[in-house]
Amino acid sequence: MTRNFSRKTNEKNGEKLPNICTLFTKDYLIQGLALYYSLKKYTPRFRLWVLCVDNTAYNMLKRMNLADITLVRLEHIRDERLAKIQRDRQKHEFCWTLKASFVTYLFNNNFNLDSLLYLDADLFFFKDVRAIYTEWADHSIFLTRQWLSPGWQKKAGRYSSGLIGFKRDENGMKCLRLWRRKCLNWCYDRRENGLWGDQKYLDDWPRLFSNIKISDNKGINAGPWNINKGYEVHTEGGNIYFDNRQLICYHFSGFEIITEHEFELCNRKRLSLKAEKIYCAYLEELREIIALIKSIDINYLQRTTKKKRRKLFNHRLFLKGKRAGSC
Repeated sequence: MTRNFSRKTNEKNGEKLPNICTLFTKDYLIQGLALYYSLKKYTPRFRLWVLCVDNTAYNMLKRMNLADITLVRLEHIRDERLAKIQRDRQKHEFCWTLKASFVTYLFNNNFNLDSLLYLDADLFFFKDVRAIYTEWADHSIFLTRQWLSPGWQKKAGRYSSGLIGFKRDENGMKCLRLWRRKCLNWCYDRRENGLWGDQKYLDDWPRLFSNIKISDNKGINAGPWNINKGYEVHTEGGNIYFDNRQLICYHFSGFEIITEHEFELCNRKRLSLKAEKIYCAYLEELREIIALIKSIDINYLQRTTKKKRRKLFNHRLFLKGKRAGSC
């Protein structure tokens, strides 16, 4: 891959602070900004590297000129093979494929980076991201369990590819190279030969690599896949607790912005009422970001919001600044 070193950027990244990376498309830019602002709220200093998969996302972020963000255009990492993959795979499959290639690119082009934490753009933090680094400690790789039933583990995998950490050591780099190679060869949104997307590859890592931290903290990367499993959600002292663990970050997988006033909280299944505390905080942040985006480009949402599905599981509608119902 092309090595484009920036002395200024590399010197800045010699500082010991969380280095985090993610992917933004135009459709996930608003949720990605919610991730960014949640990091800003709880973590005093960090560096967020954003791969802009399309020009719409890049141009908007460039206009916003946000602190602590480094933008990377797709052209910087897209070689001939990735260009062919982009043509052959669906958009979300291509984004899954890009994760390992983007992390690899960042390590190759920033020699002072000793670790990278990859986050999906639809994650949102309720506490300081450094809580993850405390658990990660000196391990080469950081994984989170999905806490799925055996049947769903077989389909979707034991571990989440939405939050993964790699250290720049022999073990971490060997694992990253394997993941990238596997995703380039096969990464599709279908079950085939025990695979699914970029995620099922992770099942083999504990067998193939040592020094992996597999977090047992259910407050890290919780999501709708386990919100209905009998886990308790409660607030105490201004904090949200998930299964008696302080909620560090939640994965809003399946969340859709229909219009600036309409949202589908999860497009897969009906959520338990106990999820309301978590989703209300997210909705409040998203609506503030939507207002900000409209102040910059009043037509942005019209170009990016999704068509309303025939079946809505968790519909939220706001009228004249207020939601229809309690939140």
